[in-house]
Amino acid sequence: MGFAYCEELLKQNYNIIGVARETKSLQKLQTQYPHLDIQAWDYDLSDLKNCHSLFARAIKFNVSLLINNAGYGVWGLFKDTDLEKELNMIDLNIKALHILTKLFVKHFVEKNCGRVINLASIAAFAPGPVFSTYFASKAYVLSLSTAINTELKKQKSLVRVISVCPGPIKTDFWSRSEYQNTNKKPPKIKGMTPEKFCHQSLKRH
Repeated sequence: MGFAYCEELLKQNYNIIGVARETKSLQKLQTQYPHLDIQAWDYDLSDLKNCHSLFARAIKFNVSLLINNAGYGVWGLFKDTDLEKELNMIDLNIKALHILTKLFVKHFVEKNCGRVINLASIAAFAPGPVFSTYFASKAYVLSLSTAINTELKKQKSLVRVISVCPGPIKTDFWSRSEYQNTNKKPPKIKGMTPEKFCHQSLKRH
């Protein structure tokens, strides 16, 4: 999803800062869009001090849009799932998103300009047996984003915090969860491609 968002923004002539634990895929985009500034920053955002480092570095650029896309899922019965993996997921899906949203909203409000897009999920609307913590993390993202956006509207701010809630998307989500450890192969996903979803979500917001 992150790569697809970067590519879609480049098609719209945005300069971008791509952030990931491994940014080799951005080298392809740097070759395809040599006329645009494509920053490739290596950060593990589940290490929360990196969120503050990222913000301090990013505000030296004229950032007007933040997309909080980083996240993953832990699959399995709650009594059996690994606690450390769940806590790491919470750090990434919730705490990192919370920190970056807080820092950038305060920065954007000072300029009275800017937008945050937080990736929630259709999972935010219901509990998810065998994905209990992941579903709960997405409910947090949706609730937080909606509340902040309501505050900003009431304060007559031009800043917006938007949550988007995709359904099934054809990504490597399943292969990165614990699902593959107890199942022979990932399920066949009939949903949108990341490229189509990112195009539509940016077009609307």
